[in-house]
Amino acid sequence: YPDFKKPFVVYTDASGDGLGGLLCQVDTEGNEKIIKCISRSLTPAEKNYGITELECLVIFWSLNKWKYYLQGREFKVVTDHKALKWLQETKSENTRLTRWK
Repeated sequence: YPDFKKPFVVYTDASGDGLGGLLCQVDTEGNEKIIKCISRSLTPAEKNYGITELECLVIFWSLNKWKYYLQGREFKVVTDHKALKWLQETKSENTRLTRWK
């Protein structure tokens, strides 16, 4: 069960076929426990997105799905896509990425 006094960790990943995410917390013994998991297939339109757009989409989608758990609380997002760090530090010309940012 979630402990709303502890921070959450959100893991996300995207592929050419779908999106997935894990909502986790670290227990008192230091073990990470899964609280929620989600996944879905890409829509036909999303299959045309580049990988950076998909990785940004899965974060946006996951945070929106778990807003009850995360809103107003401390949490960390973990992704394996390094380009998202670049997105955070720059002004992108891509309006979709800018909107999700």
